[in-house]
Amino acid sequence: MALNVVIDKAIVTGWVNKLLGEKGFELARSINQKNANGQWEVVGKNFFKVWTSEPVELNTEVDVVGRVTIKETEYEGKTRVELHIKASKVTKTVRHWESNPDPLDLKKDAPF
Repeated sequence: MALNVVIDKAIVTGWVNKLLGEKGFELARSINQKNANGQWEVVGKNFFKVWTSEPVELNTEVDVVGRVTIKETEYEGKTRVELHIKASKVTKTVRHWESNPDPLDLKKDAPF
């Protein structure tokens, strides 16, 4: 039996890896794991095809909200798993330190 899984609402953060014309883009997401020394390292990547009409820039980190479909397909006699997202929202990822680079500034307007 072929794999066909649908997740109605998911949020995936990753990097715009490739543009797919006006239909969307490919999103790359690192898989991290701690090594024997307790340090985090990249052990692989997941690639999602994101279907949206929202414009994005290559090599930009984005948050994608949408419906995820996981399909099992065959290509040249080999079984592959494809990850697709029909996006309802795509936004540039904003990290706390990007929006407020100096954490001491948080105390500047405190009433105490």
